[in-house]
Amino acid sequence: ESFVLTGDRDSLQLISDTTKVLLAGNQDTVVFDRQKFFEKYTIQPEQFVDLKALMGDSSDNIPGVAGVGQKTAGDLIQKFGTIQNIYDNIDTLEIKENLKICFFLPISIVHDVWTGRKLCSRRNSRSGRYCK
Repeated sequence: ESFVLTGDRDSLQLISDTTKVLLAGNQDTVVFDRQKFFEKYTIQPEQFVDLKALMGDSSDNIPGVAGVGQKTAGDLIQKFGTIQNIYDNIDTLEIKENLKICFFLPISIVHDVWTGRKLCSRRNSRSGRYCK
């Protein structure tokens, strides 16, 4: 069994059956295992990166999707599992149309970081906007 002592929530993605994260706060330290993580975020630790990509994180310069916070991001990850599955099912999402449009802009930037190569250079046919 391994333990990671940190003050950085990003380390919660390291939680596994054999790894726990001890998240140090200002006044106490919380031990996160799979169960504690699920109680807080209602997703699995392996899905934390997708959650952060959707909701954004200003401290890490992750833009996220405009209008998507932790609750909406969590609901989407619970339902679809991954960002890729969200994109594969974008037309079935039960969210406002203007929010659907936002999915094609900021996440494309995060997705580009993951792949390291893709650049958004063509017009988004759904929104009529250009990706920058």
